[in-house]
Amino acid sequence: MSGYSTIEDFNLQRKPFLYSSPSEYILQFPSKNYKWKAFEIVTKGSWNEENLHAYDVSRSARMYVVKTAYLADEEDYTHRHTSMRLHQMILANYAAAGIEPRAFRYLGFNDITNEAARLSLLSEFQRQGMGSLDGQVTVKPTDPTWEQIWVENPFVKCGVHLLDELRRITRESFVIQKVVLFSKESRMDMMIEFGVKQ
Repeated sequence: MSGYSTIEDFNLQRKPFLYSSPSEYILQFPSKNYKWKAFEIVTKGSWNEENLHAYDVSRSARMYVVKTAYLADEEDYTHRHTSMRLHQMILANYAAAGIEPRAFRYLGFNDITNEAARLSLLSEFQRQGMGSLDGQVTVKPTDPTWEQIWVENPFVKCGVHLLDELRRITRESFVIQKVVLFSKESRMDMMIEFGVKQ
């Protein structure tokens, strides 16, 4: 499969990473016990490697889970550690796992720490009248709040950019079916479900 960037194009490398199970909320989507592999993306050729991204991927579940993503400084997002964007990295890693991009189904974000994303989740819980942050809410592209969460949440933006890439590469009518937001106590997770429009 061609038409997308690889991590090597950006002088990065992929290494096996210690696997830890994604959250129970994320794992409810494939609804079975699938096999997972875990990797990290690090800077290449440096004595002091930087861990830019850690992820889990399951070929059988057609799922990719972002564990960590530190592609830019938290204090100054204009200072990036790599020019590769997260959606490009996700697609490259998915393909490197031997999965055709057209099979992409689920994109999870595990234990979110990004402040903008957390505030976005909090706002959506409030917009949907949730008095407690324990639970889950769903947002679809046809919902009135879709544009707001797309503007506020950097990980939803990542999903939309990934959607554009999937459409371009596969020439199929990929769509985002829904975004599910989970919160329990101080923990927040998110799942984006993709599909192909028939």
